[in-house]
Amino acid sequence: MSIPIFPPEIEHIIVTCALGLKTNDQSPSNLMLVAKRFHTWLSQELIQTVAVRTVRDTRFHPRGWSIDVIKEYGAYAKNLFLFTSTNDERAVQYISFCPNITNLVLWTELDEAHLKGIARLPLTHLSADIDLLPQTTELCQLFSRITHFDCIGGVTYKSDLPKLKAFTSLTHLVLPSDNFSSLPTAVLADFPGLKVLVFLDSGREEMAVVNAFDPEADDPRVLRMTCNTDDEMNQWLLDIQNGSGLWELADKVVQERKDLKNAFKKKMAEQ
Repeated sequence: MSIPIFPPEIEHIIVTCALGLKTNDQSPSNLMLVAKRFHTWLSQELIQTVAVRTVRDTRFHPRGWSIDVIKEYGAYAKNLFLFTSTNDERAVQYISFCPNITNLVLWTELDEAHLKGIARLPLTHLSADIDLLPQTTELCQLFSRITHFDCIGGVTYKSDLPKLKAFTSLTHLVLPSDNFSSLPTAVLADFPGLKVLVFLDSGREEMAVVNAFDPEADDPRVLRMTCNTDDEMNQWLLDIQNGSGLWELADKVVQERKDLKNAFKKKMAEQ
């Protein structure tokens, strides 16, 4: 019996299906030990996301990727999670080997020279402490392209809100929940293009909890959410893999609230 030969398009579909099965399976099988053409396809699919935790924690072991692996495959990555110690040289290397990142979680502090590598990335999504991002010309040019910004750390009206003005393309913004009562009006006034404004709490809930909504008085774009952030990296990886992360959830809630608001207005108009 001869070995079946499939067109490359069919082979690619088979390999992609195998990858989907592997993603949902925790078995130790290695899909990279395959023919060269399969290896090339799988590299582009498997190395979409790089997540690194080198900060020691009492609950979790340090995690990291081999520099050699990232150097070889980093060009395929679109998502990068960095939770490292201050000015960790490995973080700089990870960034340099992943030039096509569009979604960056930067939970570390890098000096201005190291941040130049970030300015060259084609980012649209960023999670970082705004106090650790200097307003240099290069970074401001990057900020102007960011559409989704998760602003961690404390945010005050006088000192931090002006810094956000460099993010001229923002459609989605997350701020710490401490600012819920004082900032919504100011933020919405300064960023008329915002579609979603989330004030985020960390908690123990297994599922995200969203504040109640009054269709008569509340702006549907403003949410207050509580999410479980005990294991931030694993949660982020899950969000990336299944497409049900913070931004997707916020978009769905905002749309539902807009529908409620429109229904309320229609009802009032008919009375």
